[in-house]
Amino acid sequence: MKKSSIKYQLLISIGLLIITILGVGSELLYIKVKKSFYEQIDASLERSAAMLSQEVEINDGELENEWLEDAQNHPQRKHKDYIQTWSDAGEEAVRSPDLGSYDLPFFHGEFNKCIYRDILLPQGQRGRAVGLLFEPPHEHSANMGGESNVYPQHVIVLAIDVEHNENRLVRLRWTSVFTVLGLTAAAFIIISLVIKRSLAPIEELTQQVSNAQPNDQAEAFQITPNFPIELKGLVVQYNTLLERIGRVRRRERDFSANAAHELRTPLAGISTTLELALSKQRDTAYYENSISSAMEISRSMHQLLERLMSFSRLQNESYQVVTESVQFQETLTNLWGEQDEKAKKRELTPQWDLKSTKDTIETDKLLLEVLIRNIFDNATSYAKQASSIGIETYDEDGRVHLRIFNETEGLKKSDTKKFFDPFYRQDDARVMNLNHYGIGLSLCWEIARVLDREILVHLDEDEVITFEFIFS
Repeated sequence: MKKSSIKYQLLISIGLLIITILGVGSELLYIKVKKSFYEQIDASLERSAAMLSQEVEINDGELENEWLEDAQNHPQRKHKDYIQTWSDAGEEAVRSPDLGSYDLPFFHGEFNKCIYRDILLPQGQRGRAVGLLFEPPHEHSANMGGESNVYPQHVIVLAIDVEHNENRLVRLRWTSVFTVLGLTAAAFIIISLVIKRSLAPIEELTQQVSNAQPNDQAEAFQITPNFPIELKGLVVQYNTLLERIGRVRRRERDFSANAAHELRTPLAGISTTLELALSKQRDTAYYENSISSAMEISRSMHQLLERLMSFSRLQNESYQVVTESVQFQETLTNLWGEQDEKAKKRELTPQWDLKSTKDTIETDKLLLEVLIRNIFDNATSYAKQASSIGIETYDEDGRVHLRIFNETEGLKKSDTKKFFDPFYRQDDARVMNLNHYGIGLSLCWEIARVLDREILVHLDEDEVITFEFIFS
């Protein structure tokens, strides 16, 4: 199991969290039990010390320890009592029989205030002791004559054996440790199973990805009813990506096939022209005409390749749009000038109706020029001989509309649905003579898409075809 895997990270993180919670909880419980235990012991020692201090008195100047007589005469207390008293100066007074020569530690707090310590008893066992500074009760002798006498304060230290209780606390701690370890092991097993079950959809998705075939008809990843909500968005994005990849692959396949087909025809024309010229001895004029024809076809191929490259860049979204302010009506006038000679040869007359009040628009100037140049070229190529071409602009809803329309012949409304398909031509023979390859309008469609603009086409009953572009 790799450390970078989600399963490993979840298992370790949750496991450490459980260990921490159980460990801290167990330690807090142990501390609380021990504190409660010693609070009870200290309370018992405090009561015993208070009672013993009352059994120490000074009578006729002599210190009397009634507790000592009880300890000496009581068989059980004789071997279980650990008591020692001193004067406040540290001079020993008496000790219980069981201490023998062993000295309890001398310590005390403020007057009549008990303090506690952990100590070792004569046989090395652990004990708990209390130290108390007190003033023994006293009686005045008859011969003192009422004189004031000062009697020294005394210290009493009382200890009990807690070895057995400490052993119980040790057993409690080890029980807690083994309990934590057992619960942790059980938690790891349960968590591992839960994580494995939770990550099963990821493994299923991984299997689907590994089984996916590298083709343009890749099947979408399936989302079962129990599929996790957190992964549904990822699968949807995967399916969207696969669909886009499929479209791109289909476009590339169709594009390559159509491009090869379109290039084959002019290449065949060049080859045929040159072969005829070389087939036998010709005069100079014939050679010049053959070379001119080959050059014309070559120039057409160059234009086709330029359009194909532009079309490919736009389709693959590798073109970077550069937005700038463009003099719209001036651009229209200049681009029509490129078509003026061609229009005059076909006796076409432009009809201008520029009603838009916006002198500039924000767009990519290069793409705008390519778009308008192609639609002008299409209009001058397909318009009815000796007719007019309308160029109209107007404003509507804060946007600029450009309409270019002309009369045509032999078109059907069903044909307009295919206008923007790459390499579509209604009349191949006529189009070849005009050096058109069916890529111009497709390029216009891609430009409109890249610029996030609208392009519309309409054919009315009078066979007037209109192309409309809407700019912000």
